[in-house]
Amino acid sequence: MGHKIRRMGPRVLRAALVFAMLAIASPVSPAAFAAKPPPANPVLNTISAPYGAPGSTLVLTGSGFGLRPSGDDVVFGGGVKGVTYAEWSDTRISVLVPSGAAQGGVYVYVDKVSSNALPFTPWGPPTLSAVTPNTSPIGSQVVLTGSGFGSAQGTSTVRFAGTSAGAAVSWSDTTITVTVTFPAAHDG
Repeated sequence: MGHKIRRMGPRVLRAALVFAMLAIASPVSPAAFAAKPPPANPVLNTISAPYGAPGSTLVLTGSGFGLRPSGDDVVFGGGVKGVTYAEWSDTRISVLVPSGAAQGGVYVYVDKVSSNALPFTPWGPPTLSAVTPNTSPIGSQVVLTGSGFGSAQGTSTVRFAGTSAGAAVSWSDTTITVTVTFPAAHDG
């Protein structure tokens, strides 16, 4: 039974020799060259509050955040990126709300892929511009006007002389109505 030997051209021979040398000399298994699945998209499940002042801490929980290699960020409304991170793990991020963040969604950007967004509103300290009327008997309502109160009362409180007025009758970012529960006066 005869075997035929085919003559190889110089290119084929060089390629075969390089492959053979790599196969013999390389301690890396062929599995190392196998295609790796793409990373899972990051998923944002919760944020610690739907609002917060610049400089306050916001905690995000979810999955697929990775270990924050360069280029991964928390992005706020207006495309403003978080700058100061107290914690970053695969499931939890603690970031300070940056100045300049605008109302809109907050999301996590990992490996050039963004998570889903959750609503977030940055706000500064509230400003009180008027209390009407400036004196009121117990049981009457007082209207506070200003800005930065937040869209809902949440855990915020109105205090007269250090005492909580309790649950508000109504609450918006610019107007709060509360019932006076003890004698209260305001000097202007």
